[in-house]
Amino acid sequence: MLQYSVYVRNLPTMHQAQALIKQLGPQTPPQGKSAFMMMTDKQYGLTKNFYGPALRQEKIPKKYDQLILFEDF
Repeated sequence: MLQYSVYVRNLPTMHQAQALIKQLGPQTPPQGKSAFMMMTDKQYGLTKNFYGPALRQEKIPKKYDQLILFEDF
């Protein structure tokens, strides 16, 4: 969940994205609204996140925090 009622789903091909839209679009509730926005990985990577004071108190991962599976010794 990216934001309340806003969800992000990564799909590797346009064909898969169109198939998901075709499946999910008709499931929109009668009083609801659905919008599907498609973007490339590069465009999504340009996302800028801002955190309010309450979240700054928590540990926000730094860009270099990552899981290391293999390490050369």
